[in-house]
Amino acid sequence: SAFKLPDNLGKFTFRSNVVNGMIQVVVDETITAPVIPASYYPAVKEFYNQVIQKENEQVVLKKI
Repeated sequence: SAFKLPDNLGKFTFRSNVVNGMIQVVVDETITAPVIPASYYPAVKEFYNQVIQKENEQVVLKKI
């Protein structure tokens, strides 16, 4: 999964894999601007709502 803030202000990626019988989760969150104008606050709020939602998802294991 991946999503971005408008105008390349930031991005979030979430990847999960099984490696050597272990679950590997890689999360990358990047904010590219040291100051974000107030006009972007609704987008930033939605961005972090999506981050929280994604990070709260459960891992489902299936026996094969």
